[in-house]
Amino acid sequence: MSKATIDIMNQHREDQIKFNPSSELFQIIGGGSFYGIFDKSHQELQKDSGNNQIKTLRGSILVSEVPFGLIGRETKIVREDSTEYTFFYEGLDDNGVPILWLF
Repeated sequence: MSKATIDIMNQHREDQIKFNPSSELFQIIGGGSFYGIFDKSHQELQKDSGNNQIKTLRGSILVSEVPFGLIGRETKIVREDSTEYTFFYEGLDDNGVPILWLF
């Protein structure tokens, strides 16, 4: 792919997240702000003693790109409804969209 094509794809992904009806403006305490789509879904962890997959309900935010300066287990992020979360780590979904996992 050409650089122009990749730039267009990145801009399209950013627009999909920023202008999505489910999109929210998040504030980083002591930092800036960013748009993302909040989701409270389960995350599968290791297996328990009964060999069952452990599922934890954890919040996540889909973003077009990861905001600069996030520190795992330290950075506080506030939703529009004033709910405060702590950034846990970043990951990617199946399509390569960055996800910020929260707790």
